[in-house]
Amino acid sequence: MKHEFTAEFMRTNKKAAIVIGRTGLLVWLVVIAVLPGCAPTGMRGSLVIVGVTAIDPASGAVTRNATIVIRYGKIASVEPGGPLPGDVARQVDGHGLTAIPGLWDAHVHLSKARASAISHLIAWGVTSVRDVGGDPEELARWRREIERGDRVGPRIFMAGPYLESAERVRRQIASDDVEPYRKTRWPVGQSADVDAVVARAVAAGADFLKMRTRPSPEVFVALGQAAQRAGLKFAAHVDGLAPQHVIDAGLDSIEHMLPDRSSGKTSLEQMYRWLAETGGVITPTLVTWERSMLPVEDASRAIEKAADQRLISAFLLSDWREQLGERRNNAGLLEYYRSMYEKNLQAFRAARSAGVRMLAGSDLTVLTARPGAALHAELGLLVSELGLSELDALRAATVWPSDWMERPDLGRLEPGALADLVLLSGDPLEDISNTRKIRAVIAAGKLYDADALTLLKKAARDAPDVAVDDWGRPARSGRD
Repeated sequence: MKHEFTAEFMRTNKKAAIVIGRTGLLVWLVVIAVLPGCAPTGMRGSLVIVGVTAIDPASGAVTRNATIVIRYGKIASVEPGGPLPGDVARQVDGHGLTAIPGLWDAHVHLSKARASAISHLIAWGVTSVRDVGGDPEELARWRREIERGDRVGPRIFMAGPYLESAERVRRQIASDDVEPYRKTRWPVGQSADVDAVVARAVAAGADFLKMRTRPSPEVFVALGQAAQRAGLKFAAHVDGLAPQHVIDAGLDSIEHMLPDRSSGKTSLEQMYRWLAETGGVITPTLVTWERSMLPVEDASRAIEKAADQRLISAFLLSDWREQLGERRNNAGLLEYYRSMYEKNLQAFRAARSAGVRMLAGSDLTVLTARPGAALHAELGLLVSELGLSELDALRAATVWPSDWMERPDLGRLEPGALADLVLLSGDPLEDISNTRKIRAVIAAGKLYDADALTLLKKAARDAPDVAVDDWGRPARSGRD
């Protein structure tokens, strides 16, 4: 049974094998292409899951003993005890399992994580990501490869580059850091620049915009207004800004932390109400704060464990060690993170009470946040630290990011939705940590059973970028 689709997959993916071979990734990507238990989207007949408990976060409906029929990459039906269609190509026994929509990680940096992370994400049930800064040319290429079926990975919705203040970009390029900043950081110097920057981002394939640092509130507001004119949503860091700046810019997504309560006439509470009314979101990345508060020696052990188990790329290993060196050289940083975390937790809770939606994001590539695993840690923190219900935590990683990206065909278990699902051996509505108990993943209608997921993880560990840094530049100063 588990090899029945291999021949058809190879017949329909000969061109992909040629393309993969030309990129020098044949050894590990062809392993992925012929995974046992991987049923292709366009297979003849339906993929059917029987006897499963189906959770649709959009409606909150729980359908027990459900029959889920998947056809041509979409969910055809979800019915309790539903009859089997006449064109069953593969049947999966879902008794004792729970089906949820494929998960989103709403704050990742894939370029820094590298290609091996893309496979890890699928293995952890992450079928869509919101990439908030990287090399736009590379991200667009990976997205095309995934869409064509040449690469196994999540759906990529990208901001393209990080937009930064021009002075910040100059300092980054002049630094000894391992990241090749010229590929990832675009300067925004003054308000007159913003329309040209937005047009360039659109041409690069950006689905939305992300600003990290800005030279002034005026430029921030101007960029947000330029994004609106271009029909793009705007995500940003807002530290150092006032709540009124967020409103004036029409900001759609706040990342990491809230603006300063003390500046300006508009209160945070007024800003929360505005966000709730306009569909704005907050991506708190609690796991980022948690990892930032790790003692240096604990972080060091986590880094070396990830290196020993080949769980991250060689570039990311260098980047983490660089981050650790910065931590060692700044004795007050740990206490700063602790105080800021408590301050922002209170603000996040107040925002949620005001009706603002939260998105689950891991800030993949922050110190010790591993691909996929960190998203599940974030879900746990949304429940334990922010007090979200298990259902709302699930929504934060399914329907809410789908709605933010204006993709109502994602994040749902209902007829017509795209077939991204995760089969779990536990109920996440009873305990959100059960999202970790993954038995199978369906991504774009392709089934990856337990054997396929094991091989997918092995292929990620054996990826070329795990052995050799394929992206970074050597640090000139020899810093830790």
